[in-house]
Amino acid sequence: MDRKPRVYLETSFVSACVTTKTDPASRDQRWHSLRWWHSRAEPGSLFVSNVVRVELARQEYRSRWEALRWIEGLGHVDGTSEVERLAAELVRDRLMPGGDSMDAFHAALAIWHGMDALLTWDQKHLANPRKTWRMELVARRWSSQLPRFVTPKSWSSPCP
Repeated sequence: MDRKPRVYLETSFVSACVTTKTDPASRDQRWHSLRWWHSRAEPGSLFVSNVVRVELARQEYRSRWEALRWIEGLGHVDGTSEVERLAAELVRDRLMPGGDSMDAFHAALAIWHGMDALLTWDQKHLANPRKTWRMELVARRWSSQLPRFVTPKSWSSPCP
């Protein structure tokens, strides 16, 4: 029996699903996100973290209530001291930005918890194919496999 791919939904994916922006790029991301959600999302295989919840709950985010409702009932992965150390290593190795950016934590959570994919619209830091081989080396050092970091537009199932 084929198992369902475990997918970590990064904040930008959820945000694209609920956006009310009407510029062409936002409309395109919303269309591809909702298309993925309705055709590929499988109950019991979708995960978010407290990092996603905190980012979506920010006071200045106008669609926060809709976004938080969107992720109700999804699986949850927790941050641990190992996740924090892995995130720090990703920043130290210059694979992810530091500072206020949560990209390193999203990546570390997906790696540490054995996700098959991390779904995002962040192509600069997360779904960046130029980083893949270096990210794979870090994941191996942590005895993990690197999830596929993909956008809804570039998705193809990470499991056979």
